[in-house]
Amino acid sequence: MLGLADHGMDAIKSIPELYENYVKGQGIRVTQFDIYLGKKCISSTVDDVDNSKIKGVSDEKTGVPPEGYIVDRNFIVASLARYLRETHSDDENYHAMYQNKCMFVDYEKKRVLVRDVQSDEE
Repeated sequence: MLGLADHGMDAIKSIPELYENYVKGQGIRVTQFDIYLGKKCISSTVDDVDNSKIKGVSDEKTGVPPEGYIVDRNFIVASLARYLRETHSDDENYHAMYQNKCMFVDYEKKRVLVRDVQSDEE
């Protein structure tokens, strides 16, 4: 399980149809969280009330309270894979590579080094 916070939800919602058709309705909405520092407990709640006047509790641009969900990481990964397969399978730049391990990402040259886990071929 992982916590999918507001910024993660924003990233998912920025991709057309990903949230609406693949992710929406999954997970458990976070309404309160507690952080313990030794015996001290820092608690915060999130509700559907517009808390735009309280700094850090809502999006300053929209006044909408932040969303947060506890979700199964495997569900999110499977949703992303299904979205890519169903929306990009005809794209010549898309090539699904299951049973491969990502070894290195070169952001500047936009390349990824992968290794097949069965044959050890790069």
